Amino acid sequence: MTTGSRPSAAPTSGSPSSAAAPSATLSGPPRRVLFVDDNAALVEALRLKLSQQPDFQVCGHLPTADDLVTTVAALKPDLVVLDIDMPGRSALAVLGELTQGHPHVRTLILSGYIREDFINQALDAGAWGYVAKSEEPDAIVQTLRQVAAGQFTFSADVARHMRHPAPRK
Repeated sequence: MTTGSRPSAAPTSGSPSSAAAPSATLSGPPRRVLFVDDNAALVEALRLKLSQQPDFQVCGHLPTADDLVTTVAALKPDLVVLDIDMPGRSALAVLGELTQGHPHVRTLILSGYIREDFINQALDAGAWGYVAKSEEPDAIVQTLRQVAAGQFTFSADVARHMRHPAPRK
């Protein structure tokens, strides 16, 4: 995985077990996670995985990004796990609104589409990480921990598709 702190100029490379990346559970209260994905089976599998982690608490699920900003205001998640290809409004457009209105909320893109244009658009909209849906659940949880700890994080598949490994902001 490739990681770095926002808004650093360039992320550092490492694996989930590297010194730069938290490999154990996060300290403090559980981080509240909101899933936004139309794949209910995937969300349920990740919800089950996170329910076994003491540092995460799933606070909700939306099948589209249409009501994301108002749901974040109501549920107050710390983290949003967002798919970018769903029915309804553009998830990347809504991510931009979320970043403007709730800058403390960190968003991890979880997508089956690993394309440079999507990755760059997600970073421009305020995403803290981008991970492929093909990753193992443990790797997705670790990526979520890294985002929660304030690190940009990209799965290895994503990093290979990136021309610019850090946001251009």
